[in-house]
Amino acid sequence: MSKIRVLHVLNHSPWYFRDPTRPMDAQSMTDDWHVRTATALHRAFPGRFALECWRPDWREPREKTVDVNGLACRIFPSRPAPLGKFSYETSLPMLRALWGKARRERFILHMHEVHSAFGVLAGLLPRNAIKTAHNHGTPPLGLRLAEGRPPAKRLALTAALPLENASLARYGHVFAISDRELSYLRGRRVPASKLTMGVDFQAFTPRDKALARQRLGLPAKAKIAFYIGRYFRLKGVDKILDAMDAVRSSLPEACLLMAGGFPQDELFEQVMARADRGMPRVPHADLPDYIAASDLCIINVAEPGLLGIGMAAVEAMAMDVPVLSSALGEFPGPAAERDRLGIWYRPGRDDLAQAVRQGLALEAGPCPREIARKYYDWPVIAAEIARVYEELWDARQ
Repeated sequence: MSKIRVLHVLNHSPWYFRDPTRPMDAQSMTDDWHVRTATALHRAFPGRFALECWRPDWREPREKTVDVNGLACRIFPSRPAPLGKFSYETSLPMLRALWGKARRERFILHMHEVHSAFGVLAGLLPRNAIKTAHNHGTPPLGLRLAEGRPPAKRLALTAALPLENASLARYGHVFAISDRELSYLRGRRVPASKLTMGVDFQAFTPRDKALARQRLGLPAKAKIAFYIGRYFRLKGVDKILDAMDAVRSSLPEACLLMAGGFPQDELFEQVMARADRGMPRVPHADLPDYIAASDLCIINVAEPGLLGIGMAAVEAMAMDVPVLSSALGEFPGPAAERDRLGIWYRPGRDDLAQAVRQGLALEAGPCPREIARKYYDWPVIAAEIARVYEELWDARQ
């Protein structure tokens, strides 16, 4: 049986989410979603797929190819996106190369971030490119318009909507991260299924809380609530700060640790001033220690319809640390399993401060990891992706 040719494409340069003063080596490239997905497929189905990874990089003056874990990763020159928005970036050299490849040969295109400028353009490639895509958190234009936007932004989104709709209609399958997005795509008759990215259950394993706190210089006796993510109102960061003020008044040992923001984030200064310890992004290799040091991981407390459950939540589950999230309702398993993962907070119905107190009082046990692994381990995710590839490939024979 001949190998199925698969090309994983990232829509943006890595420097929107990394320190641009640090070098980009092969090891750091493994953090990018397209490389993680291709690596998982390579491990789960050796010899079944011929895999490549492509991405733009506005620090690279010319095209080059590097080897990452045995995968060929092709890097193209690009430019920073307008307004610093990663979803607007478009590398013309990478688009030209994709167009030429799609004219010469048949392959599976797996676009990482379908709801982006490059995702839209990739959807319009010649038919030899059998198009699949993941959403990593950017909502489709139709859902953004439904949420309400200022008049100027509504005008721009409305003008771009027909082009996105035309592009989506040419995707053979889209992996959505939330029930709301899944319903939207299916309403547009786009073949879609709900699928997160996978979590490395070998890297994220339970570890000793006291030792983790000692390594990080955190107080041994504190009740630590840990938020990981960008410092946006979209994720309810302002609500977390207010709730922790109330929690500390009745639970003096409560401590809020926050990581993952950038100085340009709208609530960065508030976090630095009001969290017990506020930090920018931490190296991914250090994240397991921060999770292990925590009594509760708070992931998202805003309306969850656009964001999905989030990988940070699953990484905490993998380490047997309970989570508090408004997106736990997105968990694909039965309610009895969901309720053993932590606290499902429902905005407008529940008291957030009380939910935090309840979460800090939970006893961690083996249940979260045991449950989450059935749904979010990389081999599980890779098997679903491979199934879609094979169906699309066979249909195009």
